[in-house]
This record gives sequence, C-alpha cells and structure tokens, in this order.
Amino acid sequence: MSDEGRLLRNLLAVIHRDGGHYVCNHGIDKACADAMKEWYARSATIDALRAENERLRKALTEAIKSVAAWGSFANEYEQDRYRLSDEIVRLSAALEATK
Repeated sequence: MSDEGRLLRNLLAVIHRDGGHYVCNHGIDKACADAMKEWYARSATIDALRAENERLRKALTEAIKSVAAWGSFANEYEQDRYRLSDEIVRLSAALEATK
C-alpha cells in the first residue's frame, strides 16, 4: 500500500471513528462519499452549537445586567431605609424633647 493510500485510510478511519473497519466493509469510494456527508453533518452541528452558544451568551449578558441593576436598586433601597430610620429616631427624639 502506498503512503497516500495508508494516509487516506487513516483519515477515513478517523472520520468514521472506527479504526478502519468502515473502509474494509464498504470500500474506499463509499467510505469517502459517506465521510464527506459525515463531515458536512458535523460542520452543520458545530455551526448550530456556535449559534446556540452566542444566543446563550447574549442571554447571560442580559441576565447579568439585570442582576447588577437589581443590586444597585437594592443598595439604594437599603441606604434610603437607613436614612429614614435615622430621621425617625431624630424626629422621635425631637418630639420627646417637646413634652
């Protein structure tokens, strides 16, 4: 077997993920044709996964922004609550002083 033949068979074994059995059972022509189909199917799957990854990345980015906005709101709420609490204490003390 020539080096090219050996390399082709090794490549087909990798694509078919079978150690070369597919070529032995179906021949080089069919193994090549099916390997091309398999390659394009895997490429389509990879493209779909990349698109889904991008969609999820964008959704996560938006979720992070929402959480950050909520955190900012919660922080402001707590600060306002402490200010109002201090004001209630001050007004209560002032009211007590007038009695």
